[in-house]
Amino acid sequence: MHFRNVTDKIIHHLKTDVMKTGVGKKISLILLVGGFSESPFVQQEIKSALGSVGVKVMVPHQAGLAVLNGAVIYGRAPETITTRVLRYTYGVKVEKDFREGVDPENLRNPHNRKKCINRFSPFIKEGESVERGHLVPQVYTTTSPFQPEMSVRIYTAKGSVPDYVTDSACKPFGTLRVPVPNPSDKTRKLGVIFRFGSTSLGLIAIEEESRKKIVSRFDLGE
Repeated sequence: MHFRNVTDKIIHHLKTDVMKTGVGKKISLILLVGGFSESPFVQQEIKSALGSVGVKVMVPHQAGLAVLNGAVIYGRAPETITTRVLRYTYGVKVEKDFREGVDPENLRNPHNRKKCINRFSPFIKEGESVERGHLVPQVYTTTSPFQPEMSVRIYTAKGSVPDYVTDSACKPFGTLRVPVPNPSDKTRKLGVIFRFGSTSLGLIAIEEESRKKIVSRFDLGE
């Protein structure tokens, strides 16, 4: 039966990818919406599967129109979404101490062989629930003397958190470039605040010595 193939995949996704996350473990009720959810067979299969793990399933009146109505509301007032569960892990490309016997040789910095390039440093992880306006402060530093700028290169990852941005699970998301006034041989610091909106990720970056501030925004596209 074609429906069973689909419902089996939905149930597998719910039990493995949703219910086992930190947020998923708190779920006690699921609403079925959309035209597919109006099928009695689909309703019964999902209710039977999730009932065994203590989760109730409800089908609201006019479930087929719920998605359309939600899209209209979201299109007119996206700020109505106050909390979202992140579908990806977000992190930046950094340079860290080289771990002998762990990091691959091709990622050893040729100019400073004690350092490993292309490391993935997560600042928030998949499955976390964030409210609109959630802030994540971080501090990054220059990696070489007289560095003319600092680049905050953001990547996303799905599933297990990768070690390197070169891993297939990592995808480029956006880059914020911050000039370093009067570059010197001193290590310079960059304070970055990541701000999650209802539909976007905002960045505020401040170079510590000059206090120069740069603001940028990226569409989450989820």
